[in-house]
Amino acid sequence: MNTIKKIILSTALLTVYSFIYGQSTQKSDKEVIAFVNYAKANIFKIDVSPIYQFNRIKNESIFTFPEYEHNWHGVFSRKELDYIFKQMKDTTNKSVYIAQNHPSQSDSLGFLFYKLFDLKAQIEHYGDKDSIDIYSLKQISADCSVCSTDTVRRSLVNRFTNEYNQSINSIRIFIKKSINEYSYKYSKPIFVRNFKYCVFIFSHEGRGHIQVYKKANGIWSLYKTIVDFSTNEGLY
Repeated sequence: MNTIKKIILSTALLTVYSFIYGQSTQKSDKEVIAFVNYAKANIFKIDVSPIYQFNRIKNESIFTFPEYEHNWHGVFSRKELDYIFKQMKDTTNKSVYIAQNHPSQSDSLGFLFYKLFDLKAQIEHYGDKDSIDIYSLKQISADCSVCSTDTVRRSLVNRFTNEYNQSINSIRIFIKKSINEYSYKYSKPIFVRNFKYCVFIFSHEGRGHIQVYKKANGIWSLYKTIVDFSTNEGLY
């Protein structure tokens, strides 16, 4: 009987632990996503995208060494620093996976290229007088006041060409934004004091930054820059 009670109690405790852990993980993931979106929009000044890819920043772990602890002076307690340093040394950098309700960047880019291919075919099709019969052109222009099939043809070519050029421009903007976004690398945000403070480590064009952000009234703002360093061979 006692054995059965122990099994029931153990199962109940495991269920409660799993629930609490699951809730904690969901909250952590939510906070990570929200902060990275904040960073992209306000620190990096780039469009927010559904990409959450974390990287170890070269030389970041050096600032967990005792000789560099003076950089952290007056910000965190010893216990908090131990936790932060442990996270900084962690090589796993687990990514956050969330369901997206909108196309990913790769899907969007694929659609744009598909649209270009289709528009190019339309331009070639309607631009060739022998490629389409007059009846089909009249059907296309049935709901417009233009009677001349040549005018309709030119109108269609102009419309498709304009859309084609707009798509080309969209792809150029897309690629430029993507290059800008991927020029930034960042570690997974480290939260302390119940998500009130965040240690954020990122790099851009060979420069690394360790910064502390503070949340007040639900809004993040820079609290202190711990150190700026080189991600090349030298540190400064």
